[in-house]
Amino acid sequence: MTEKSELSQIIEPLRSQFMIMKECLVCKSKLTDKNIKIVSEENSSYMFHLQCHKCDNALVLLASINEIGVGIVGMMSDLTFEDAKKMHKKEVIDEDFLLDAYQTLYKISFNKYLNLK
Repeated sequence: MTEKSELSQIIEPLRSQFMIMKECLVCKSKLTDKNIKIVSEENSSYMFHLQCHKCDNALVLLASINEIGVGIVGMMSDLTFEDAKKMHKKEVIDEDFLLDAYQTLYKISFNKYLNLK
């Protein structure tokens, strides 16, 4: 099975039931299968990257398909497909990391640097 036919099998039900993956959200240009790439696939959950050939805007879309329905979340993005692949593979940032980063930044006093002149 080729990549395009696999992609078509996944997105056609989404296109037919929802107004997604049919046209660019910004310029309304028609999107084709060439504009849509699968970033990741786990079980019946997919992350898609859609990029308009005309205005170059992108959409990162998460779709989860199961026996009770379809869940879809999308966001406009400036990520390229390669960027989306890299970001997807990164580890999740946890609360401890965020707290450490906040405390480090809080301790830095810009006044200290300004007074050194």
